Amino acid sequence: MKSNGLCQNEKQTPQCPAHGKSGLEMVRLVMATIAAVAQAAPLPVDRELLILSEGLPPSATVQHDGEAAVVQSASGAALRVSGPASDRWPGIVLRAPTEAWDFAQYSRLVMDVRNVGNAPTRIGLRFDDQPETSPPKFRYAYKDVLPGSSEHVEVAIHSPSPTDVDGTPIELPGMWAGPWGNLPRGPAAPQQDVTRVSRILIYAGRPQDSFAFEVSNLRLTAAPVWNPPDGKPFLPFVDRFGQYVHQQWPGKMRTEADFAVRLEREKTDLALHPRPTDSNAFGGWRTGPMLEATGAFRTQKVDGKWWLVDPAGKLFFSYGITSIRLDAKKTPVTPDRDRWFRWIPAKKDPVFGAFLGPCHAWSGPYKHQKMTGFSFGQANMRRRYGTDWQPLAREMAHSRLHSWGLNTIGNWSDITMCTMQKTPYTVGFYIPTANYVGDKSDHNQRFPDVHDPSWEQGLRRVLKRWYGGTLNDPWCIGYFVDNELEFAGDVIPSGTLASPADQPAKRAFVDLLRSRHHTIDSLNAAWGTQHASWDAVCTSRELPDPERARTDFSAFLEQVAKTYFSTIKRVLREMAPGRLYLGSRFNTFNRIPATVAATYCDVVSYNLYRYPEEVAAFTFPGKQDVPLIIGEWHFGARDRGVFFPGLREARDQADRARLLMDYMRAVLAHPQFVGAHWFRYRSEPCTGRDLDGENGQLGFVDICDSPYAETVAASRTVGHTMYPFRWTGKWTPQSSAP
Repeated sequence: MKSNGLCQNEKQTPQCPAHGKSGLEMVRLVMATIAAVAQAAPLPVDRELLILSEGLPPSATVQHDGEAAVVQSASGAALRVSGPASDRWPGIVLRAPTEAWDFAQYSRLVMDVRNVGNAPTRIGLRFDDQPETSPPKFRYAYKDVLPGSSEHVEVAIHSPSPTDVDGTPIELPGMWAGPWGNLPRGPAAPQQDVTRVSRILIYAGRPQDSFAFEVSNLRLTAAPVWNPPDGKPFLPFVDRFGQYVHQQWPGKMRTEADFAVRLEREKTDLALHPRPTDSNAFGGWRTGPMLEATGAFRTQKVDGKWWLVDPAGKLFFSYGITSIRLDAKKTPVTPDRDRWFRWIPAKKDPVFGAFLGPCHAWSGPYKHQKMTGFSFGQANMRRRYGTDWQPLAREMAHSRLHSWGLNTIGNWSDITMCTMQKTPYTVGFYIPTANYVGDKSDHNQRFPDVHDPSWEQGLRRVLKRWYGGTLNDPWCIGYFVDNELEFAGDVIPSGTLASPADQPAKRAFVDLLRSRHHTIDSLNAAWGTQHASWDAVCTSRELPDPERARTDFSAFLEQVAKTYFSTIKRVLREMAPGRLYLGSRFNTFNRIPATVAATYCDVVSYNLYRYPEEVAAFTFPGKQDVPLIIGEWHFGARDRGVFFPGLREARDQADRARLLMDYMRAVLAHPQFVGAHWFRYRSEPCTGRDLDGENGQLGFVDICDSPYAETVAASRTVGHTMYPFRWTGKWTPQSSAP
């Protein structure tokens, strides 16, 4: 560790006797020469793969009820793909005209698309690298395209990298996106043989309505040479404040003194923009109707629309932000990342050393590795607020929410700040358990064994130990328990059958099968299996044909869902009377768990990353008329030095602000929604958070704790109009913040 705090591990290398240079210098000289020669060679030009003037190629086939034809569009010939609503991927398959395509010299597979249908459609592009007789390795990308809109969809073949001073490519592991676009994240991506591409798929992703879109200019694009302008070296590419070096944008922090200046400027702005005048202390509709005041949040349907009602008896719509925390995410600075940063403090640094420490990843290239991480977010809050930065940052968060027109602290937030009784809040937590069904190592392919008594014990333990101060707090709206559990597909029934015989869920499933089939012969006839006895079913870990077992799989999924939701409801009623049960934040649309959740949850929650038109058309899969809440949503752009635009992309900050307002208008107009919480308060480090490398422009504030002005202005407009708009259906943006 050098005196400037940069973690360096350079070793002395012997000099070359002929040139008086070190071996390292000679290697760099040779590599630079090779790079210069390589750059002098001509790059391949873009290559068109589908000549539509010749019609559909003979090898093209449609799949899953899709249709395809060559049509004349305003810009020339286009491939029109259409089809009905489907739970599959209707579209067209284009096969290589000879044995295989060779994509090795190109960086992207790209197509231009236009949605000519009447519904938002997810339009995907994929290529496979092996014959269809083998399990293919593939890459894909998609975009959600609105009716009448045009987009281009591109799949990375190679991720173009900047080069070091010696001409060697610079790899950026552990990031979802780099300055030039998204990076491969899956472990299989590098194994794909892009010299032997067998087919290209163009499809609609499980369309909920009939669709039609037109494709033109399907092409391979040449690999660009990516380097900073003016011949500057790429490394280091992060400054001492955690900002990207090679891009400029409005509001970028320049000096240490900027933090104090920005703070005073923001204090003035907050004073000029107080909370909406029609809000009471809870953020409920002060000037709206008076209902029964129970001293706790509750739900009620009024004039055909569901609402929350605050403890004072006023109508309340929960407009919030998640992840308002002081422990801003660390980004790994080791291993192999030392040269990325212009400055990282030494551990002994009396001011900033406290923000340097161990971190961990649950996925990606650093999974299970020992890493050191640094929190630029915490360091910048220390710069901004001084030695007492923690209480001041908490106070600032409350002031911001009120001024920005928001009235709820969402999931994953600092519990100390939540219980200050200044802003209503929701609590989100996982139930700790060591017993899962499914692939226990994969967060997306496992489910807690809710038949195991230790699971309920874990629920009680976490509530009492970590959230005891919220159980009787009237400012606590309620609890989200777990997050985006894998209710979809056959994860639960298949994972249970693949479990050992002593798994409580396995025994429960076999008991259910006995009650439904009565005899082992009946089960074997239904499933096409040859189990000798019910004990053999319990000890077996082989899976039946899921289609033959479909009705039994569905019955067990329903039983698991009932056990899951009813147990949590019972425990919350006992331990936290008056607090609402807000569900598990679904991210899939399976009818069975949705129907069960509506029976037991006070409010059913979804993480709904969609465009506004899709939100407006959202139909609850359970079909019941129950209150719903959106636990997560956002939009992001790539124009402020953060490389990943989130799960829904905006063109720039102005477009992001427009999408925020349009999304909230759709939510407020929907009779079942009672709230929506933006994910998240602070944008992520541009070099990726430690957990998985996600590095999104997702926040209301950036890594330097500076608000995004366009987003704040849009949020204020929503906050000052949301109650009259939900009540009357008339949008009056002129009545927004003064």
